Amino acid sequence: MTVFDLQINQKTYQVEADGVMPLLWVLRDLLSLTGTKFSCGMGECGSCTVLVDDEPTRSCITPLSSVEGKSIITIEGLSEAASHPVQKAWLEEKVSQCGYCLPGQILNAVALLKKTPEPTDADIDAAMGDVGLSSDNVTVHVPLIGGGFGRRLQIDYAIEAAKLSKAINAPVQVVWTRDDDLQHDFYHSLAVKYASAAPDKMALPIISVTNGFGVPTWAWRSVENFTRAYSEQSFIAEKADALERDPLDVWREIYANNERALGVINLAAEKSNWGKALPTGQGRGLAYFATFGVTHVADVAEVSVMKEEMSA
Repeated sequence: MTVFDLQINQKTYQVEADGVMPLLWVLRDLLSLTGTKFSCGMGECGSCTVLVDDEPTRSCITPLSSVEGKSIITIEGLSEAASHPVQKAWLEEKVSQCGYCLPGQILNAVALLKKTPEPTDADIDAAMGDVGLSSDNVTVHVPLIGGGFGRRLQIDYAIEAAKLSKAINAPVQVVWTRDDDLQHDFYHSLAVKYASAAPDKMALPIISVTNGFGVPTWAWRSVENFTRAYSEQSFIAEKADALERDPLDVWREIYANNERALGVINLAAEKSNWGKALPTGQGRGLAYFATFGVTHVADVAEVSVMKEEMSA
């Protein structure tokens, strides 16, 4: 390990780390400057962009040893209260969508305007685009791939192909290996969830989430809302058990004013013969969830315990 003196956002930091450690992880994990985001991990998408001596730099592929003694600006250090002209314009023009890649885009724009105060459309395309091509020169062919599940929302592989094709001036086909997928993919949120509710009132719990750091997340196979179901349902089931109440009655009470939810819950109870006595060593559990309040699902599980082993 080596101690590095870093100039970040007009402040001096001393960091003890390996010189090959990417600047991104120094910022996020060692200095808690989490405005800079991790996405592709290959320097392609620009979400991790910071300014190093006023040059837009992909921090996910920039080794720590290469930036010692240089001026580093992250989104946190650009201005106070988002007062920089670019940030103000971003808000006034309502540029934001999901917001994840905005820090990198804003810093790219700041660097462009500092070099070229009155940029042309070509200047903007070159500075802000991933490939440096005008949109007039890009045609996207959309294949029909059934449900389109999986990596349907990311375009890093298309950017990689475009850059390779531009570099060699020839058509290319890019195929990622399984190793590529595992190293550079996107995952469900790694999170710790804490649920709480008033002991004397039946209601959905308040769930606070502490997300893990350093893991790129996206809607991969399903969305983050799905992961809420487990913590919510487990909490309600444990609360019903602690109060010695029937879980079905608890759900009916919680959703007394939701006709659609009650219909799904009651149908599941009816089809599963809820309330019918079970032999010793068997139990029955109920769970209900509405993904984004739209897709209503209820499950009933019958579980048997045999010689200290469980089967469902």
